[in-house]
Amino acid sequence: MLKSLTKKEKEILDYIKISTQIHGYSPSLIEIRDHFRLNAVSTVHEHISNLKRKGYILKEVSQARSIKIVDTDPADKQFIEIPISFELYEENILRTSIGRDSIFVHNNNLKEEGRHFAIKINTLSYTNAGINKHDVLVIRECEELGFTATALISIGQNYFLGEIIENKQLPAFKKFLPDKALILKFKIEGEIVLLHRNYSLSLK
Repeated sequence: MLKSLTKKEKEILDYIKISTQIHGYSPSLIEIRDHFRLNAVSTVHEHISNLKRKGYILKEVSQARSIKIVDTDPADKQFIEIPISFELYEENILRTSIGRDSIFVHNNNLKEEGRHFAIKINTLSYTNAGINKHDVLVIRECEELGFTATALISIGQNYFLGEIIENKQLPAFKKFLPDKALILKFKIEGEIVLLHRNYSLSLK
């Protein structure tokens, strides 16, 4: 689900990681500019904005040295911060989240190692399955799942929540929707591993 990085974005991300480990805080935009011998801070700002938009970093607005690497692999961590990278809307449309909110999750709630991201539900379509509007689902990125696993899948530009089931010894997908038709051709985007509910919002 995470978008690929350009060569320069990868270099800047690696530099931020190493610099933060050495100094205990993230480098400033000027330090990044000087390290890569770029012409202007605005060029650095563009790369940082792209890294944030693609889900690799978090950054507070108008605060110096506030870049935080998003590390959503639960190995050797008690709590991890998972960015709410996407929002699922009516018409089965998945959009990149603009606000870049995040939630903290204890690693005991995450079944396996791997990269995780979160999706905010902005549709009432899944209430019959116990998934309310404003709920946040934590997804573990993967391309294959066994039968009975709950998953986020895509069909072209549309995204659905549901269960991987067996159909004549082959995997099929059953939506968490009134639609009873089985889907035989789909792409697994990840496994649903956790539902986080904001009760104050779910009452609205």
